[in-house]
Amino acid sequence: MRPRDLRPDELVEMALRRARLREVLENLRTDWNPGVAAVAAAPYLDRWETARHPWTGQPCLKGTVYGHPVHGDAFLTTSAIRHEGNGFAITESSGRLYVLGREDRQHKRTRILSGRRGAFRPAQAAPPPPSEDTHDDLPELEGPPL
Repeated sequence: MRPRDLRPDELVEMALRRARLREVLENLRTDWNPGVAAVAAAPYLDRWETARHPWTGQPCLKGTVYGHPVHGDAFLTTSAIRHEGNGFAITESSGRLYVLGREDRQHKRTRILSGRRGAFRPAQAAPPPPSEDTHDDLPELEGPPL
């Protein structure tokens, strides 16, 4: 399933986040500096959350990605996070740089912790414990048993 197109205000927000990321990376003192071209080509990961990678168990990101060089616009689980900063993340997969959009805070509030209820369905109350009352005081029913 393809995600929806970004609205104009979301495109502006993406451009602003790229600009802030360029500023941060210019001041970041590491042996790897992606430069302006890498920031311009970096996929934009929106409505993201931190998760555990299903194969390695290491921290990774899940979200809606726009402009990924392999997957295009899609829902994606990244490889393990190598470095995460304010508005960006670098993953193990070829040192891929992601521009981070909005964090998916709603998903964290509605996550199902146990059971197989399905999303947004309330937990079933536990059945009441069996009664120790033998109901000896109830009258017998007349007629044949059903």
